[in-house]
Amino acid sequence: MKAVPNCGNYCSLACLESYLADHGQPVDWESLRDTFAAAGFASSEGAVWTIGAFCRGCELAGLHAEEVPVEIPIPPKYSDGSLFIFWEKPSFHCVRFHSQPETGKLVVMDPNVVRQGFDLRWLDKADFESANCKFVRVAIA
Repeated sequence: MKAVPNCGNYCSLACLESYLADHGQPVDWESLRDTFAAAGFASSEGAVWTIGAFCRGCELAGLHAEEVPVEIPIPPKYSDGSLFIFWEKPSFHCVRFHSQPETGKLVVMDPNVVRQGFDLRWLDKADFESANCKFVRVAIA
């Protein structure tokens, strides 16, 4: 899984860059920002504020994105890296599901952690429950 750092407020676009690179369609987050921002789905800095804006921006980028109901443990069908996890507390943030090596623990590509020099981050089920997480599956259209 390509690790992409978030050096601003563009975590969801960093996750998209990671996803596209892993699927042989490299596009940098800046190009994605330009597409999203031109349609009003992101700021000029690349911040995407809602899941709805993320999904609509993905359509413009030739991707299909939809919110899906997912519970932990994460089903194996998401081992392809297509699951994006958004949390709303303490602020809107996006990470990309990598794996679940232990019951109740997930490994994600978190662009904020990549910025600090790490590739992946471990999270507990409690982390997700307290953050009011929503899940979005992304697919190349």
